[in-house]
Formats: sequence, C-alpha cells, structure tokens
Amino acid sequence: GDFMAGRFLSTPFWLAVLLLARRDWSLTRPLWLVLISGIGLVGLFSPDPPVFSGPLYGTGNRPLVYPNQISNERAFFYQQTGLRAMQRRDFSFQNASSQKREVLVYSKLGIPAFTAPRNAHVIDFFALADPLLARLPSLDLVNQPPLKMGHHPRFLPAGYIQALETGENHLRDPALAVYYEQLRLITRGPIWSRARFGAIWRMHFGRWDAEIDHDFYRNPTQIRVNASEVPALPDLAAPWYAAVNVLFSAQGLTILLEGIAYPETVELGFYRGGEYEVILMKDGEAVERHPVDLEYGEDGRQQVVAISLSPAARAVGITEVQVMPMALRHWQVLGFLRFQ
Repeated sequence: GDFMAGRFLSTPFWLAVLLLARRDWSLTRPLWLVLISGIGLVGLFSPDPPVFSGPLYGTGNRPLVYPNQISNERAFFYQQTGLRAMQRRDFSFQNASSQKREVLVYSKLGIPAFTAPRNAHVIDFFALADPLLARLPSLDLVNQPPLKMGHHPRFLPAGYIQALETGENHLRDPALAVYYEQLRLITRGPIWSRARFGAIWRMHFGRWDAEIDHDFYRNPTQIRVNASEVPALPDLAAPWYAAVNVLFSAQGLTILLEGIAYPETVELGFYRGGEYEVILMKDGEAVERHPVDLEYGEDGRQQVVAISLSPAARAVGITEVQVMPMALRHWQVLGFLRFQ
C-alpha cells in the first residue's frame, strides 16, 4: 500500500491524457468552451481544490494523517511550500559546506535533497534510496506508535558516514564491510565491467547475505567506543548528522577512557531531547548515577550538560562513562565529552 492520498491516481490520469491526445478534437469554439467549463466545474467539486487553498490551508483541526495512516501530503507540506502559505520554510541545509563532500543524514529525503549542495550525499535513514540501508532490517521499535508505511528506520552502521565522505570502506563491522565492498562495486563500479556483472549475479543469489547480522541491526546492542573516538571540544554550530558525532542505539553508549580520570565535572553534548541516565563507572562498577532531562528542540542543536562529581567519586576516579536513554528512539547522538 501507500500513504499518500491520490498518488495512485497519477498513472490513470497520465494514460487518460494520452487517450485524449490521440482523438480528433476538431470542435467548434462553443463546444470547446462547454468542455473546458465542465472539466473546471468537476475540479471545483473535488475535496480541497487548489484554487481555494488559502494561506491557512493545512492548519486547523482537520487531521493530516487519518487513522488508516493515509495522509494528505499537500496539506501536510503546504505551510512550508505552498504559494500562499503564511510562512514558507527553508528546507536547505544551512550547515552544509559547498567546498567539500558533505554527508547529510535526514528523514525527509525529497525536498531537502533538492536544496542540498551538489557535492552532498544525503542518507535517508528510512532507506528509501540507500542501497546498503535498504538491505538491513528495520529497527524493532517495540511499544512505539504505528509506523507510516514505507517509513521503517534503520540503524546507521558505524563508519558508514565516513565511508561515504571519503569514498573508502570504513565500516567497522568486518562482515558488513565485505558485503558493502561488493555493493559498492555494483552501484559505483565501471558499468560494463565483468567484475560488476559477476557481483550482480552472486548478489541476486544470496552469496553475501550471511554477512549481515540481522539480529544486531534489528535490535542493536550497546555501543562501546574509546574516548579518542569522541570529540573532546564542543562545536555548537555542527549539525547532528556531522560525521564526528557518535550515534548509538536505545541500548546505550559506553565510552572507555584510556586510564583512570579524576575530573570535577563531566560535560556532554546531546542532540536529542528526552530523559537519559549518565553512569560514571570504574572497572565496570557504577560510581555515580546522574539523571538528565533535556527539552525537545526543533533546530537539532547541541545541548550541553555539565555533571558535577561528588567528592567521593572524584577520589575514586572513573574509567568509563555510560549514557543510557530512558526512552526508545531511532538512535541517539552524542556530540562531545569533556572533563574539567
């Protein structure tokens, strides 16, 4: 099925126009006027005809998404893109660079991708147009509202953004890296090469299907990274999809320090609102637990959280910092970790 009201009428409409174009329309002017007037009147009796779409179209109490998950996409986007909208929205990526190759992660692939720089590569985590993510299982989001048809989020494999930025295979999952290497040959290799056609043949018959860990990417386990992999300085102007940020799942993130640290304050940068628990640990044992409650912002900017350690925790020291989301989300994003 589909979720856009009227989308499936596009093909019948196009075929009807072809049929009309093949007819002999040598009619007199009065007949033309009657025909055009009749078509116009029929259009005016359709639900929400465009000619009556005023500045407030798409607002009010009328539902944009109906209980059957069919949505009125024209009304949904009218206030951002409509000709007579009250306040049209700029969908362009304000933080994208026009000088270097930029990898951008976004949920609404269509409009933002048109406004992105020509050197940008847009990843949509619903995998509508991404050859690797489309072959990964969608996240198992239990206890969540029903997902819109075709909108099933994937977890971004570690190193995938860097791979697209550099054009090299930086996937940290060694098995998935083998799969991705063949997929890169199919999607980016010389179009008429024998190696590419051989990879297409073997891919169709499941030669590398076993390299995908379906259980992990459907329900990712806790992510563990070294402190050197996390930015130590905040860049409040950086968007959440910047490659330096650390993405992790609802199972949490553990940052392994190089040795024992004795900070007075731990600062972290979060991009997503909600409730978290920051656990300061030493050799796998919790030293202190700190709840964090952040507001949900609309601009996707980093929110800085400063956690002061108790004198007892400062004396013991920490070797790990664990971040645990209290609510299930597609993924979380950490911008930096700094000790004071």
